[in-house]
Amino acid sequence: MNPNRSINADIEALQRRARQVQADIGKLRGNGNDRSGTVSAEVDAAGRLQHLTIPPQALRHGADRLAAMVIEASRNAERDAQARAVEMARPLTEDPRVVESINVIRKFTGTDLPADPRQATPVVGESNGENFSVLQPVETPRR
Repeated sequence: MNPNRSINADIEALQRRARQVQADIGKLRGNGNDRSGTVSAEVDAAGRLQHLTIPPQALRHGADRLAAMVIEASRNAERDAQARAVEMARPLTEDPRVVESINVIRKFTGTDLPADPRQATPVVGESNGENFSVLQPVETPRR
């Protein structure tokens, strides 16, 4: 058997999986509420606010409290989106071929990629109007 054919097949399979994960992450939404459950927010995968619900009774809290409720709901939605993105990326981040590739990259480039790609956070953004997805290292507590 030709070893290049096997390597090429692995690369193509990983690329297909990566495209699917990227597409899934690009469609995800994160949801969050303030602690009282009054204000709710929805963000896209990049954390951009897509929808905000402020019921009339929330207005009685005054401008400062309402602003804090909106911020809290938005931050909770961002955390939800990030957690969902990590879960969606798991098929890639747990693939032994990806783990080994990242270890090789770390060894030869000295970059600060996480040793375990499951510690990376998928980040979705825009580049020239195109969606893209990358894995960024997550700060881990020092022991």
